[in-house]
Amino acid sequence: MQRLIFLLILTLILIKPTANAIFLSKVGVSALPIAYIMVAVLALIFTLFYNTYITKISPLRIFYRSMQICILLLIGIGFILWIEGYDIIGAYLFYLFISIFGILSASQFWILANQIFDAREARKYFGIIGFGAIAGGITGGYLASFISSLLQSEVIPFVAALILVLVLRYINKFSIPSKEKGAVPVAQSIASNFNEPIKLILESKHLFNIALVIAVSVFTSKLIDFQFGYFASLAYPIEEDLTVFYGFMYSTFNLAAITIQVLFTTRVIGRLGIGYSLLLLPAFLVLNAGFLIVIPGIIFATGLKLADASMKQSINKASVELIMLPVPKDIKLRTKTFLDVFIDSIATGISGIVLLLVLQAFDLANWLISALILCSSLVWFLLANRIRKEYKKVFRKSLKIKSDLAAIKVKNIEESYMKILIEGSDTQILKALNILIENPMHGLENTYLDLLKNDNPKIVTLAINLITYAKSDYSKIIVPYLDYNNQNVRIAAFEYIINHQLSLDPNFLIDKINDADSEVSIIALAAYAKEFKNDPRTLNILRVEDRLIEMVAKLEKDENVNKSVWIGILKAIGYGKFSSLYRIINKYLKSEDLEMRSHAIMSAGETQSFIYLKVLFSMMDEESVESAILSSLAKFTVKRLNSMIEKYDDSSGLYIQRNISKVFELKPNQDSIAALQLLMEAEDLEVRNNAIMSLRILYDNYPLLQIDNPLINRILIEESKYTNKILTVLSYYGNNIQDDNKGSQNEKHPLILLLKQKIDTNLRVIFELLHIKYPPENYIELYDYVKGADTELRNNAIEYVDNSLTYDLKSAIVPLLDYISTSDNIPNVENDLKTRQKIKAFLMQNKDEEIRAMALDFYGKK
Repeated sequence: MQRLIFLLILTLILIKPTANAIFLSKVGVSALPIAYIMVAVLALIFTLFYNTYITKISPLRIFYRSMQICILLLIGIGFILWIEGYDIIGAYLFYLFISIFGILSASQFWILANQIFDAREARKYFGIIGFGAIAGGITGGYLASFISSLLQSEVIPFVAALILVLVLRYINKFSIPSKEKGAVPVAQSIASNFNEPIKLILESKHLFNIALVIAVSVFTSKLIDFQFGYFASLAYPIEEDLTVFYGFMYSTFNLAAITIQVLFTTRVIGRLGIGYSLLLLPAFLVLNAGFLIVIPGIIFATGLKLADASMKQSINKASVELIMLPVPKDIKLRTKTFLDVFIDSIATGISGIVLLLVLQAFDLANWLISALILCSSLVWFLLANRIRKEYKKVFRKSLKIKSDLAAIKVKNIEESYMKILIEGSDTQILKALNILIENPMHGLENTYLDLLKNDNPKIVTLAINLITYAKSDYSKIIVPYLDYNNQNVRIAAFEYIINHQLSLDPNFLIDKINDADSEVSIIALAAYAKEFKNDPRTLNILRVEDRLIEMVAKLEKDENVNKSVWIGILKAIGYGKFSSLYRIINKYLKSEDLEMRSHAIMSAGETQSFIYLKVLFSMMDEESVESAILSSLAKFTVKRLNSMIEKYDDSSGLYIQRNISKVFELKPNQDSIAALQLLMEAEDLEVRNNAIMSLRILYDNYPLLQIDNPLINRILIEESKYTNKILTVLSYYGNNIQDDNKGSQNEKHPLILLLKQKIDTNLRVIFELLHIKYPPENYIELYDYVKGADTELRNNAIEYVDNSLTYDLKSAIVPLLDYISTSDNIPNVENDLKTRQKIKAFLMQNKDEEIRAMALDFYGKK
């Protein structure tokens, strides 16, 4: 590909200065606007036919045929230029040919490149390929100057035809995957094939913006060409001198371009991203046009052309080709040539008309043309900025990223919650209700009442709890829920009635407490214990504890008591913190019945007793009741949990630290955020990773909580650099380790497999941190795409991440993404692990316990 573009641009730059010099010498600079208009008309006709055949014939075959036609045309033009009396016609034909050839050859080449390379490959290789284009430009310009100094300029078309014969040989070496070879099934008429790309461009905001940028950039470039040609023809009136000047300057422009390409293009696009790179050329042109207005002359005209020609073939060219990557390949095939040829030529024609008007009305007022260049460069800058903003959205759209609770971020929060509560899934509704419990909001009472009809008892319980905050009294609606078939719903209903009993019979609740049915009585007592758990005086007046003691004494004599009654008793003991009955909790903490044991655990948490906190910590490794233990521990304050963790300094303490994050995850408050952020800086890697994951989940569900962004950024960079060092170790060993015990290369050595596993784990953690840092972007879904089997989705996801990150993060994270996207081919990574000794020290002193143990074993054997 690099050699092919080298030959194409060599041909272009060989004949372009020659065609320009012959045209300016034989016809004159005043005819340039007419030539621009003729180019536009010719391009229109060409595009009509080209779009017809591109749908029927392989683009590779069209490329080959068009180069054959170009060879014949060059030979024909060469002969015409030698015929006396036809030299002016030959000058026009030569100029028109070079204008169409320049955009046609480039367009066909980049169509081929876009079909051969995917998004990630294109980002890596387009810079290298572009180097070939610029090298061809340098060679072509100096070759044109050399031939013109020895022979007449009319010989050059024949030399160009010979070079294109080599181009044909290179085209024959390429093949496109079968799925790309077939014609795209579209209408067959010329008119329909012309209308289709217009329709596709108008339907896509991204393509429409690209078309506008191409049009304005070409318009600006043509005005710059005119200014450069005008001042050059004044300085060099003789044809051969003008050809030598043009050839020398075009080579110099390309030399500047190759310097930018080699030294700056990859760095600039890598650091600024594709979007901001598009802004550089128009910004430079605005500056240069200003100088030309103030000080007109060949020096500043050359400076303007230098900025345009050098940057257009380096940073700007790579950026423009890269912004086409999100466009689906079939659409790209049908619109690329239309954009490159037709839009380019229409802009050329418009520039010709504008220049004619300037020549006729203002008698070649050069200051006005310079002012037009300044204005069009400003418009170009604004349009490029629009594309910069749109580029990420196009990748996002292609990935179909969705967000569960994005509605929280919109302006009318009340309507957003209402929509979730009415249309959302049970999971979404529960998330929203839990947020509203922490941050009550008026105006949603009718929605809560509708949720009372929901089949999920958890939703009904939360809805009753939220109705408690309403100003109106809904006691008559809630009373039927005292007989609901779920104990938590019934307790919530009793709590509501306790707070709104004025509208009911004064003896209503007393009758419930004294009810002969133990199930009804215990639910009423549990409700009172919960409602007045922070008011011992009221509990004493109501004799809740005494009633419970009497009930327990009675029930302990009866072996046929319903299990739900004992569950109610456990809840009442926990809510009221009745220490005289803790023996009941202790009894069921040892029960073999998992349901009763789980309720005893929950009751222990409700007491918030220091004694039970130690018991619950000791039970954290019991998987059968893990959910109940985590929920129970979440009843304690963050301060008390932290103070208890500090008392453990053995292996059990490490186990608690590794799992306590799940507890904080259940406590949606700022103290939990602070505790998790503290754990994120722990030495143990598993503690850190679990804290990061829990923080992401907590922040996802409760986005109003405040996160320490500088801390997130610092840990993100630390994790990325650490993972890059693991990647360096893999690179050093080349995925193989010489196992001395086996005496052979072992591709599946345990250390290598462990390091690969750690990279995968750490990459997940990095995406968790990115998800926290950049709300409401769904980086967890992006991670799934990055790790998925769909190559196109994976590459688009990586490209999206690449364009979202700041430079410091990009330089650390992108090598990891490249490792994922290139089937485990390890990229070069910049860090301080330069020698075997440093790599050994990194592994032996690693903060990861498993890596340390494996390294000790590995180096010990050696």
